[in-house]
Order: sequence, then C-alpha cells, then structure tokens
Amino acid sequence: MTSSALTSAICQSTSKQFWMECDEYFPAGFKLAFDETRPIDEPWQPTALGQHRTFRSHEALRRAARGADLVEEASHTSPRGWRYCEVTTSDLTLTALVTKVGAKRPPRRTKYRMTIAGCNHWLHPPVSLDLFSEFEASSIEKDGKIGGFLTIVAPPSHHPAQDCPLGVYLWVPYSNLRGTHLYLPISTLISSYDTLPTNSVLSDMAWPKIKQNLKQVEDTDNQSDQPDNQSDQP
Repeated sequence: MTSSALTSAICQSTSKQFWMECDEYFPAGFKLAFDETRPIDEPWQPTALGQHRTFRSHEALRRAARGADLVEEASHTSPRGWRYCEVTTSDLTLTALVTKVGAKRPPRRTKYRMTIAGCNHWLHPPVSLDLFSEFEASSIEKDGKIGGFLTIVAPPSHHPAQDCPLGVYLWVPYSNLRGTHLYLPISTLISSYDTLPTNSVLSDMAWPKIKQNLKQVEDTDNQSDQPDNQSDQP
C-alpha cells in the first residue's frame, strides 16, 4: 500500500481534532517532565527526565483520545511492571513511543510493542499503486487494523533545549518493527485533512487487483519475528 493511501485511510478513521490535540499535548508533556525533574541532582536527573517524558507522553495520548471521544485504555505490560496508553478505533491501534532516534533504529522489541506492530502483518512494503490513489478507510476491514506509534523525538543530551521534543510523528512499522510503512510528521497528517478527496472510495473490484500487486512481503524469518527477551518497562 502506498503511503498516500495509508495516510488517507488513517485520516478517514480518526478526527482531525485528535491529531491536533496530540500535537499540542505532547510538547506540553515534555515541558512538564522537564520542570518536574530539573531540581533533581546529577547524575540522576537525565534518567528521571527520560522516565517522566515517557509517563507524560502516555498521559498526553490519553488526554487527546478522550478529547476526541476515542476509546483509550491504560493497558498492563507483560509481565506487569507499568502501564501504557492504548488508543483503539475500528481501524487503528495506537500507543506512544519516546525515542531519540525516530524511525532510524527500531525500539526495543517488547511484547506490547510487538503486539501493536503485529497488526500490520497484512501490510506489505510499498509498491506503486497510483491507479488506486482513492482509498476508503472501511476497506481496511477487508484485512485488519493498522498498528501505529505516536513517536515523540527527544533531543540529545547536548541539545540546549531539553523542555520540548524535536518533533512528533506517526510511525506505522512493519509487523516485526524492522522497517517502516509510514513515518509522517503530525503537522503533515493534520494538513492532509484539507486535501482529502470528497469521494475517496476504493471499489470492491479494485481491491483484488491491489492484492495481486502486493506479493512482496516483509523480509523476515521465524527468529527475527520473536520478541527480544526484555521487560516491557521503559
């Protein structure tokens, strides 16, 4: 599936308000985390800052979901150690991810992250589907949900501004977290709502032809598909 088709599907599955509130609440959460941990002495302050950024980011995702009347849950990790925010719609499953590298290097392959990424097993590496640029989110139901991460990129330790993220992105990874279907700034996703076609419908006749073109699957093996033996805790 092309990135433009995937973006259109996501836009049609969620309201613009949700992404706008994510774009507002995540930077605000970073500011809170910085203010909360600034009084902590070295060498513990950087560790505490990272933890608070994670907690505040999941809280921000919950606030955005509630503001847009989406279903959210504070799910337990396995084994239980902490809880993460999981937002679900009929077509999407989302959580937050704080990282300093964006999508350049995959995050730790913890069980809950692998579960969310596993939603994308039916997706394939992008191919040219310009003939089918019009896409309807309901067509996702023919295969499954999209699993995504609201990725908040933290500044490196030497960066002068530690109270705000370098960017907020929507990342749709391969089902094994080893590749990327979509990595899009939230601001770009918000702008996409203004360019959605008024009649974005993918016909049932077009869908089988698209499926015929999606023969190249993710290049994985049984070993790489297994989660790393790591705790779910951040």
